[in-house]
Amino acid sequence: MHIRYHNFVLVSTKIHKFDIGSKKESLFSYTYKEYCVFPNIIQASVFYYDRITLVLHISYDRLDPSLIDQVTNWDAPISLAVVFPKNIFIMHSEIACSAQKLLNYTKNNQKVKKHLSVHFLLGNNTGCDNSKVFYDSFDFLNKDYCSSTNRTTPTNEKSRIQRISQYPVNVARNVARKNSRTKYILIADMDHFFSENFELQIRNMASKLLEREPKTVLVYRIFEVSSKVKRYPKTKQELYKLYKTSEAQEFHKPYGGHSIPKLNEWFKRPEVSNETSIQFYRKYDNYQWEPQFVSLTSIPFHDESFFYPFRDNTVLRWEMCRMSYKFAIINDVFMYHRGIKSKNEKSFLQKLRQTSSKQGNIAIKKFNERMDKHFLDTKKKCPKFRA
Repeated sequence: MHIRYHNFVLVSTKIHKFDIGSKKESLFSYTYKEYCVFPNIIQASVFYYDRITLVLHISYDRLDPSLIDQVTNWDAPISLAVVFPKNIFIMHSEIACSAQKLLNYTKNNQKVKKHLSVHFLLGNNTGCDNSKVFYDSFDFLNKDYCSSTNRTTPTNEKSRIQRISQYPVNVARNVARKNSRTKYILIADMDHFFSENFELQIRNMASKLLEREPKTVLVYRIFEVSSKVKRYPKTKQELYKLYKTSEAQEFHKPYGGHSIPKLNEWFKRPEVSNETSIQFYRKYDNYQWEPQFVSLTSIPFHDESFFYPFRDNTVLRWEMCRMSYKFAIINDVFMYHRGIKSKNEKSFLQKLRQTSSKQGNIAIKKFNERMDKHFLDTKKKCPKFRA
């Protein structure tokens, strides 16, 4: 097991051995483009290759106990990339604080200890290959590193937009994914919660179908649920009750990017415990559609020239269309986000998109050129990709 309570040690790409308690462990960092990656700051104590890893990313300043809820809800392997701003250096107290939080979560929750692996993503300011231990023998249980941090999260809109627009969302997704260790993956965002037995039901389906059809992905429906509800839905029946009273709706309903036909049929079909099935296959004929899915690890990686919120996640679906993937809509299982997006949030998101529009349009142009170079035969089978 690679969880470290009394010592936190990270080293360069050259692997070094350290005595931690009675064990020896190999820890390392590596360079990834203009970033330094420190994998497995904590590492899940249990590993099953045939399960589904939930691939997540988060900015360091959003790291809080809500992560425990996420791990408890998923109850299966999670690979999480934590992103630090490029002005935070290796010896910065923010890194020690973040590590301390994670180690405390691990100590106090068995599911976190069992399932969660975390990787730090830093700007490559001083080099990742300096062959020096940059945290050595910190006693995380007896010293409070978080009280000494001077965290200043921007509050005014302009500063927030500037900060978020620089967040390397697809680098983070890819780093978390590359450090996962299971056969199947589900790439999501923080605060995405899942129906009861989601991982088991979809895993059973994946083991039957994806080995036979590796270019098929299992698409699940996603919703927003009002934060005012007394209890969040565990089953489709519970979700339907909230849906009928407008306390739940399709995710980001005004944009239509997550809308999937035959919703009423989906709701009315009786649920089957521990099993699921394909409702129908949907053609990828709408460039705005952003299906969420479970897949094999062989799918393409996210294009890292795209930044949030300018088609950063949709671009993966575009590439999969050009590669002739099939999208199977799955019965019964679902994801939900706690809270329905407000008008203020929608307005802020639109301003953020406008800020990144120039860079985003360049990324789309280069992406289309790459697709035509490698997958020209599918150009007419997919919609025209645009902002």
